[in-house]
Formats: sequence, structure tokens, C-alpha cells
Amino acid sequence: MRSPDNDGLSRPNSAAGKLQRILLELLREHEREKDGLPTYPRFLYYELVARRIISKVKTTKGRRNDQNMQDALTHLRDKGVIPWDWLGDETRKFDDFTGWGSIKEWAITSVPYIQLCPWGGRPPTILTESRSVAGVLRNTADECRARIALASYEQLQPSCALATPWAMSVTATCVALRSKPTPAKCWSN
Repeated sequence: MRSPDNDGLSRPNSAAGKLQRILLELLREHEREKDGLPTYPRFLYYELVARRIISKVKTTKGRRNDQNMQDALTHLRDKGVIPWDWLGDETRKFDDFTGWGSIKEWAITSVPYIQLCPWGGRPPTILTESRSVAGVLRNTADECRARIALASYEQLQPSCALATPWAMSVTATCVALRSKPTPAKCWSN
């Protein structure tokens, strides 16, 4: 019989149960952080590799190194142990463009979300090659009212200030500030 704290988890002494508990604790760490959730399975994988829980070197034939982790995350979601929205997935997105029943309904619903641009019409743009990095920075960019775009390395022109890995790193660091969003605090060149 399962204890209420372990409801929905596999047996504690099984490999699947152990990994589910490790991931659950890791997700609880993310939950305690200001912008820790949603997170992405790939980031969880790298955290587990860094903690030496999962090997980065393929040790079995056939299955990917992250497959047991993916199975454990699916189990946690399917059994309702964690909410589905704790894990982002940039490859499976649901956009609703159906519209509103009336202009009045749209206006009333939208009023709390209206924000004027603090950048004088020239907001910064973060360019990244990685969907997962864009996903992680999305909340912060929203808070700082910046833009994020996916671009291939070839699209990042040499004349662009964000073309070098160093500049992209500086950009991510500047945008990642967690103070009250103002152009001076969220962005600097």
C-alpha cells in the first residue's frame, strides 16, 4: 500500500520508483524558485547528469540515455503527481486564435494585461538558436518587455550585437535580472 506522500509513484525500491522520486524532488526545488517552473525535460536531464544520477555516456544498446527519465516524467504527469504545466514543451504548443464573442468581451478581458512599452518604441530583441533557452527566458522577457526570436547561426549577422556567443551570454545575463522591470534594470549594452 502506498503512503499518501508517495501516491501515484512506483515502488520505492524499483529503478523507476527511485528515478520518479529523484525527479519529483528536483521539480519541487524548481517549484521553490521564482521562475523555476515550467521547466523542460532537457534541463532536468542536464541537472541529473551534473548530479551524476544519469550518465551522459550511452551505456545500453537501443535506448537513449534520457529515456528512463522521460518515462518517469510521463508517469508523474499521467498519475497526477505533478501538474502537466510544470513541464514545458516547445515542440508541442497549443495556440488558440478563435477570437472573442464580442469586442466588449475582448476589451474587458484584456484590460489587466495591457502594458505600454517602457522602451520608447525600441524594445530589445533576444536572438537564440535554442527553443529551450527561448522557453526559459520567456517569462523574464515578458517581465522586462523584451522580444525573443529563434534564429539559426547563419541568420545571426556579424553586424548584429548578439551575433557572438559572448554577446548572447551577456544578453541573457542582463535580461535575467529579477528586479522591477525597467529598461535600465533589464537591459544594458
